[in-house]
Amino acid sequence: MNKDIVLQKARKDMAKEEYQQVEFKGLKLGYLIFVIAYAFLVLFNFSQGKEIYQISALFWIMFATQSYSKYITYRRKSILVGLVASSFCAVVFLIDYVITTLGLSFFLFG
Repeated sequence: MNKDIVLQKARKDMAKEEYQQVEFKGLKLGYLIFVIAYAFLVLFNFSQGKEIYQISALFWIMFATQSYSKYITYRRKSILVGLVASSFCAVVFLIDYVITTLGLSFFLFG
């Protein structure tokens, strides 16, 4: 192979790896900001006497999705437990949000 071709491929690989690192850092920052915003909204809604079902459903759906991707990759039981628990919480909060929105708050937490 030509030296220039090898160098060009190496530069492309380095650029791709750098892009992936930047994307990963952005995701980590996004998760952190999402958790901070979730905590603020939950505390604010509690202080105002409002429900947190829809906010919590979104939080647990995000956590379940992240746990699913990790479980598919690593196949660890601890991740599976997190996946099942977060999926359960997501479904519970989602169902309770729908039920309370429809005015049938006799179910789960209403």
